[in-house]
Amino acid sequence: MHTCLYSEQNEEVIDLIRRLMRTNQPPLTQRLIYALKGLYPSEIVEYLLGVYYLEFAKAYVLGGGRYIETKVSFRRARRHLKRALCANPRDAEILTAIGESYDRERRPLPAFDCFEKALALDPDNARFVWNLMEQSYLLARDETVLSLDAAFRWETCADRARYFWCGVLCAYSAARLGETEKVRQMADRVLESETSELPQPDLAAACLLDVLFLAGRFDELKQQHERHAQDAACVSSPLLIRMREKKECPPPEKLAPEIIAAFTPRRLLPHLAW
Repeated sequence: MHTCLYSEQNEEVIDLIRRLMRTNQPPLTQRLIYALKGLYPSEIVEYLLGVYYLEFAKAYVLGGGRYIETKVSFRRARRHLKRALCANPRDAEILTAIGESYDRERRPLPAFDCFEKALALDPDNARFVWNLMEQSYLLARDETVLSLDAAFRWETCADRARYFWCGVLCAYSAARLGETEKVRQMADRVLESETSELPQPDLAAACLLDVLFLAGRFDELKQQHERHAQDAACVSSPLLIRMREKKECPPPEKLAPEIIAAFTPRRLLPHLAW
């Protein structure tokens, strides 16, 4: 039941939650528990409450016309989700929901830990692979010392767009970590895709050029820029600005931090509906 709610949006339960939110009577959690206890086992109720606080509480009115604070919402979400996890310690979806609460609080280290455990339980789940890689990027940004080998996974992403974007994200992460060989490996991966055939080809072309620069493959960068300059005409990036102005690029050690800082994984999410 809870897998369907979190991954596929169970409309019946969500509609019930929304109807309860629109009333200004006793606190929502009490009414929600009362409404759900007759329908589901206690661990499912805990999961549903966790998802409510994670997805809805910050945007809807609680009893008495009040709004709950975002940080309080995430803490309450984890409290209920951890109760559900005690009853189902090998449930990857609950672990993912807990990881999402940390991610939204901008705490990549505990989020990475949860996503890593979820992926270990379900190693063929492409969504879990992406979650882990995204946190690896954030950890690399914060220069956290952590082994991120588990995050460099692309085999699960059979879809061409996911395969390309996961390779892009791995390349940026590896560049942040100074793992040059991994950046080169990811450059080989992203070159396998034809960016003009991907969703939002302008962003895809710009990211491809960034990856080639980060990998130190400057001859291929010039060739690909000649091919994709028109596709990426609307994209503004530190590398493209210099190439459009035909300025000589500064040394990689100076431009690479600018390229990495300008990239945000969340920009890719509209193309990665799991």
